[in-house]
Amino acid sequence: MAEGVGMRAEGLLRFPSAGTWTLVAMSNDGVNVARPTESSCRTATFTQRGWYRLSSTIFQRRNTWALQLYWIPPGGKDPVLIPAEAYAQAR
Repeated sequence: MAEGVGMRAEGLLRFPSAGTWTLVAMSNDGVNVARPTESSCRTATFTQRGWYRLSSTIFQRRNTWALQLYWIPPGGKDPVLIPAEAYAQAR
């Protein structure tokens, strides 16, 4: 039986403070996360506070699928799940 899921999502992500934030995307088959002015990647670094426009494309060939976005705050070592209040719709 053929299976497959694909999704593209676009929106805004707010970084609450200045510093080096690292964005980490995790999925179980494939994911690309990008800013409009850059190529896609699994990790991206942000140095200014404020809202950034992002897009993500994921795919899953078989069975279940997932997309989780984490960030590593300035001075942090481990990825932390991004809280819901950091996301907004792009207009």
